[in-house]
Amino acid sequence: MRTTGHLQSRRANQRLDWLRERCELDLLTNFRRHLSESSRTTDGVQHILDEHSSLSTAANVILADFFKTKAKTKP
Repeated sequence: MRTTGHLQSRRANQRLDWLRERCELDLLTNFRRHLSESSRTTDGVQHILDEHSSLSTAANVILADFFKTKAKTKP
């Protein structure tokens, strides 16, 4: 496996998979925190849901707010 480079290829793919998993976990953790903070402050998530006729539209509003908030906190 070493002479063909198969092991190195598998390790490289494994590292990419681990990186993706880590990014997904961090993103999900931060998003859940954002939802929790929104709900705690002014029932923001419920308010957004009540204002929009579809779940897709409400989700887009929530996601836009999440990414806007994250962009503001970047150094």
